[in-house]
Amino acid sequence: MSYDTEIHAHLNNSDKFYNIRQVIRGLGSDISLALPFFYAFTRCDTVSSFYGKNKCKAYDVWIKSEQKDDLTVFIQLGEKPTNVTSDQIDMLESFVLQLYGSTYDKLGATRLDKFNKSTDNDFHSLPPSKEALRQHIYRASYQAGYLWRQSVEELDIPNPEQWGWKADSTGDFEPLWLTSKSSVTVKDFIQTCSCKTEKCNGCKCACANAECLSMCGCGRGCI
Repeated sequence: MSYDTEIHAHLNNSDKFYNIRQVIRGLGSDISLALPFFYAFTRCDTVSSFYGKNKCKAYDVWIKSEQKDDLTVFIQLGEKPTNVTSDQIDMLESFVLQLYGSTYDKLGATRLDKFNKSTDNDFHSLPPSKEALRQHIYRASYQAGYLWRQSVEELDIPNPEQWGWKADSTGDFEPLWLTSKSSVTVKDFIQTCSCKTEKCNGCKCACANAECLSMCGCGRGCI
């Protein structure tokens, strides 16, 4: 059987063949280098997904984004990073905010606003907190930057507990979702005030060191 006949036989069995070099040329070298981290970051077997946000949605947001620096960050975190910088985390926070269609520039404000606008107070639909996102980035970097880049024979990877994982009582590893830096509680999501616009310096939101929400009477103009 000739090569062409063999290909045709496979196609008749619903198998598909792609020319990977042609795909790379079509995407460009930078996007191709960034894909491993992007794939891990938006869900893989060891990294959780953003609830309700699939890879196609995330890819569209990425490609259409005017902030092209996230491309550089994706590449950096997919090539054996020694650490994750605050600038890289801020850049990925901005990407996640775009993914959730937020008009705010911080995850905390977005979470509070989306929760108070929801009809069923569903936590699943909220974006992650800043600290939860940090641990998510660590796990994606660990997967894309180390585990996918080395064969078993040459495996030389850092301690998983430095990259978003923790050991349980049996010595197995499980995701580290939150740390002591994660101080947001349920009370923060239901804290609102009824102050008049521009006149709530002493309101309970301000006293709790929290931003007023869209539900607050002040119209978010107090702090």
